[in-house]
Amino acid sequence: MSEKHTIRNTIFATVAAGLIVAVLLSAWFGGILQACFHWLLSVIRFMGSLLTHQIKIPLWALLILTILAILPIFRIVRTLRKKDSEPSEDTYIQDDLFGVVWRWCYSSNGIDDLWAFCPHCDNTLVYDEQRSDRRKPSRFYPPEFTKFVCENCDTKSQELLGNKSHALGRVEREIDRRLRTGEWKKSIRVESKPPKQD
Repeated sequence: MSEKHTIRNTIFATVAAGLIVAVLLSAWFGGILQACFHWLLSVIRFMGSLLTHQIKIPLWALLILTILAILPIFRIVRTLRKKDSEPSEDTYIQDDLFGVVWRWCYSSNGIDDLWAFCPHCDNTLVYDEQRSDRRKPSRFYPPEFTKFVCENCDTKSQELLGNKSHALGRVEREIDRRLRTGEWKKSIRVESKPPKQD
């Protein structure tokens, strides 16, 4: 029985203390809010008095000030339009490299899902690791170069040194180089042109 009274008394004391703190804080916050409101009202009145105050200024000086105020606005608008019209590096997700079309996407790790496609029929290409001595590549005879081949129309990429991983690394390094030098912008403009109608 005494345990129930202890719990009830603790709850009652906690609620009472919370109400007292809430009342004190509301009075304190109310004073702060009232002071902020009065300050804001005085700022608005001051700004209004500046706008309605008459100043003697020659017309030519007013014209010069107006032009000087408008010029930065035109520059900002022109800069924003220029940025919108220029492609960003994120839109560079395809290019013709080593005789075939390469597509990829970007992730937090950089270039991702890089693969080759046929420039004629847009088929996904398969890789063919080869050796110059006609031996079949194996653990003892590693591939010397890799080609990417279309199974549909037999289009082939240029020979890329090394195995498939090394060849993909070579393509990725070429994409990185084009991003650094700005050559990627030429590829974007070429791709954005509509195809010629026969």
